Amino acid sequence: MKIEWEVIQFNEHELIDIIKNKTFDADDIPSTLFQGPFSVESLLDPMSFSKRHRPIIGHCDFNISSRRALAIMKTEGVDFFKTITRYSFIFSAGKAFNEDEVKNRIESVLGVDSVSDDLSDLKKELAQSGKYCIYVRDGETHSISEDNPNFESMVEIYKESQKKFGGKIYEG
Repeated sequence: MKIEWEVIQFNEHELIDIIKNKTFDADDIPSTLFQGPFSVESLLDPMSFSKRHRPIIGHCDFNISSRRALAIMKTEGVDFFKTITRYSFIFSAGKAFNEDEVKNRIESVLGVDSVSDDLSDLKKELAQSGKYCIYVRDGETHSISEDNPNFESMVEIYKESQKKFGGKIYEG
């Protein structure tokens, strides 16, 4: 599973130039309205969506189910969220948050494989003890290896947690 990110750029000056350079008939009134990401917006409105948010589209190779959508909405730093299609969504990070960190949190909550590269050292270390299980959710990594007497019960707990709360499980 993977997510490709696309930032939607809003250039207010470019839209104003288009309006100014357009030739109008005597009956025409130049409009300051434009189609924003979700609605028609006015260039004059200081509270319009495009002026307050920097929308980011996530293009996925997996279905954005209602459970996944809820997980994204609950992710720390997500200020706005909307499912666009079955395989894409749009969100904006709160102004006080780093966009890249919020994108990483979303990937972690959804259990996207880009996290797996960061786990290679942990996988090698755990593999020395035999079988292992790693559970990643909300940016936190939980792991257990076969040499722990609670191995089987913890693997079941990880799997139940994944069903209820999302995340990604790696077994070896």
